[in-house]
Amino acid sequence: MNSITSGGFTVNAGYNGSTVTQMLAAGNTLAVGAVKTITLVVTVTPGASSGPYNNQARADAQSPTGKFTYDFSDNGTDPDPNGNGDPTESGENDPTPVAFVRPAIGAAKILELAPVNNGDGTYDVTYSLVVQNLGDVALSNVQLTDDLNATFGAGKFTVLSKNATGLTVNAVYNGDTNIDLLGAGNTLVVGGSGTVTLVVRVTPGSNLGPYNNQAFASGTGSGITVTDPSDLGTNPDPDGDKNANETGENDPTR
Repeated sequence: MNSITSGGFTVNAGYNGSTVTQMLAAGNTLAVGAVKTITLVVTVTPGASSGPYNNQARADAQSPTGKFTYDFSDNGTDPDPNGNGDPTESGENDPTPVAFVRPAIGAAKILELAPVNNGDGTYDVTYSLVVQNLGDVALSNVQLTDDLNATFGAGKFTVLSKNATGLTVNAVYNGDTNIDLLGAGNTLVVGGSGTVTLVVRVTPGSNLGPYNNQAFASGTGSGITVTDPSDLGTNPDPDGDKNANETGENDPTR
């Protein structure tokens, strides 16, 4: 918790939202028709879950005649939206949700065409890669890395071409000494995506495969760097939950 302040009330200095949940000190009063506010600032570390998180306060008081009353907070700034003097009714006790900004990226890769046999011991392989911003903030420094050495072995391939739509390719990518498929400064807006087509000539020798290949996407949003290994196919997030880095969604392409 960062701070708790109030316009009109005396706050409980020991409130921590955990072992001490009373926000106000003892002895606070509220006149008929009076309105007072409390401002609570909290620092949260949400981890993998961006929410929404539902939160609700409870107000308790005692009248001069000794009668106790209470009400659960409603989402908004009006405790009694219908103005009938009873804030405890259905629809007037909704918790307040909060969702956190969450950067996320996803990648998918597919063998666009069956390998083309050139008749001289070489084969041309065409890959298509998709990278998408699955989060709720823009991504900068978007990159795709693809180490073809790890797939085919050193000296057994040549990159024939690399082209992109919605992104800028790295002109000197060779899959060996330079494995960054994208140039510097690539960005993706929320929901935005880009594609890369990569054509590789392979000399497999006696080993005709299968060869498993996987690219890795990365990007930065709100100061957080996110990554994702490519999944087999054209959809970086098959189950649509905005989290592409899950079991079953990081299968290599063969």
